[in-house]
Amino acid sequence: MAVDKETFMSNYRKDYKWPSFVPLVAKPAQPPVITKPANFYVVKLVEPFCHCDAHRYEPQMGRYKMLAEKERMLHKELECVGKEMTVLAGEVLDHPCDTYDDKMMTIYQADYNKKGLESKQYRKLMAAIDTRVGLPFDGPTITLRDGYRDPTAFRHYAIQRPRIDVCPPVTCRITPQSISDWFTPLIGRSEYQDTISKMGLSLLKSSQQYAEPLPSSRRRYGDMCM
Repeated sequence: MAVDKETFMSNYRKDYKWPSFVPLVAKPAQPPVITKPANFYVVKLVEPFCHCDAHRYEPQMGRYKMLAEKERMLHKELECVGKEMTVLAGEVLDHPCDTYDDKMMTIYQADYNKKGLESKQYRKLMAAIDTRVGLPFDGPTITLRDGYRDPTAFRHYAIQRPRIDVCPPVTCRITPQSISDWFTPLIGRSEYQDTISKMGLSLLKSSQQYAEPLPSSRRRYGDMCM
């Protein structure tokens, strides 16, 4: 006995089939090709070519293209000539005949002794160590002593205290500026002095951790040492 395939199908599968043929989002229609009507205020496009006889430039453009191609060929040929001259100069210098100075003199005359240029006497370069005058000063010699400091080397002399433009003595007492401050009762430390000023002092001390050490406070009367 044949059984229908939808006999054992649930109501949910009957009502909501998958895939759903109803689109979830409405698809917009195709936009029109012409979206703007004829507007007389739009600037008219310039024609790419002028049809009058006075503005034709085809002969000049053709001549310019021909000269540009000729210039490109000349540059390429000049590069080839330069490479060949470099190879020939190396072969001439490596040749066993004559001295190196004579060869350099000939190459110098061929390169720089041209029409319109003033001829100069070729002067060969000489290393500073081969000159008869000698080096003007000795070169710096760096040894291990320049980068190493002996930890056992101590200073055996005292540091003299400065006597010119001496800093005022450091004191922790505050002198009132007016007479009324002498008779005003103290109310204790404020919130600023307890929090913000204290934190600022801590930051200042931490920033001065690697600074130059302050002079010693254990000074004795008449002592010249710091």
